[in-house]
Order: sequence, then structure tokens, then C-alpha cells
Amino acid sequence: MPERRVIRQVAALLLAAFAALAALAAGGAADAQPVHTGGAAATRGVSRYLALEREVQQALAARDEAALQSRVDAAFEYRTPASEDARDRDAWLHRVPHPPARIRELTERDEGDVAIVSFLADAQGKTRFVVDVWRGDTLVSRYSALAPEARKAPRRPSGRE
Repeated sequence: MPERRVIRQVAALLLAAFAALAALAAGGAADAQPVHTGGAAATRGVSRYLALEREVQQALAARDEAALQSRVDAAFEYRTPASEDARDRDAWLHRVPHPPARIRELTERDEGDVAIVSFLADAQGKTRFVVDVWRGDTLVSRYSALAPEARKAPRRPSGRE
């Protein structure tokens, strides 16, 4: 039953994240924007998951099966509003395009043995809102949607890229 609790927590966080995006689209952008501290250093958790996200991205670009097998859980699932069904690890690795993306606005929430990581990914002129669920150093699920209402990427790094 702990898995159901984790699923409920992830679902609640996803709902909150999509509500924040809806607030941005409704004109509440000034209230919903994260506060940047002028280049302050990222937290340890943000740095850790940014490094893991980049590692997965580099392994995808290099088609490094060994690295991907070690970082992406065998029971991994990928969900997007564009598809009715979840995709498993094999379908995500081989049938979903993975253009190089700039990761920004990364945040992480530690829930014991699970971490929920969300970020904006800029690639090919489009921005996606991504929520990843990590168990330790293993990616167990990804939820991704286009986010046309997201703010443009800042010219100067904020420490959360």
C-alpha cells in the first residue's frame, strides 16, 4: 500500500503544478513566478537532480543503453496529455523524440525515498513542463506537457538551470 500513497502524493503534486500553470495563463503571472535571488547557489537537492536530469539527457543523445538502463527504472512510465496511454521504458526510449533541451526552473520535493522534480525544458522553440519522479538515483516516471504560457527563459542564469 505504500505505493498507492506515493501515487496519491504524486497526483496531488501534479494537480498543484498544473494549477500553477493555469494561474500563469489566467494572468496571475506576477504572483506565480518563482523568486530568484540574483544568482544564489542552488540547493543540494536541486544540484543533485539537475545533474541526474542532464545525465539522462546526455545518455539519450548518445543512445547509451547501459547508462539509460541504470538510470531509468524497468517499470518506468511516461505520460503526456497527447496520448491516452502511458508508455513504458522501451517505448519512451525508442519511440519518443528526445531533442536536446535547456532545463530551467528546476525544483525538487523530497518525500522520503521518493523525490518529485519539476522543471521547464526548452527545445526546438517550445517549452515543456516536466514532472519526474525519482526513487534514489532511478527515474521511475515522467509526466510532460507543452507549456506555451510559460515565461521566456531569462538571459542570465539564476542558479536553477
